Amino acid sequence: MPPGKLPPDPPQNQAPRRVVLHHARAVAEANDRRVGRLIAHPADKIEYARLLKAQGSSLGEISTKTGIPKTSLHHYLADETSTPRSAS
Repeated sequence: MPPGKLPPDPPQNQAPRRVVLHHARAVAEANDRRVGRLIAHPADKIEYARLLKAQGSSLGEISTKTGIPKTSLHHYLADETSTPRSAS
């Protein structure tokens, strides 16, 4: 594009991307469909991993038994192991 020239305006009948995505999300939720990225690991495996962790198993052992990578286990099990910090 030559200097000083502005790109053409988008067509008037074209909605902005965020409006289209918002509408798509609303339609999916209205039809009881999941929106966003698919779940990587089934909920029953995650619950089994939580049970194993409560029994004292290491992340390596849990990973071997469930097939869930250790990095994902850190994410799934973080809620139970982390303690909130005081705001002082």
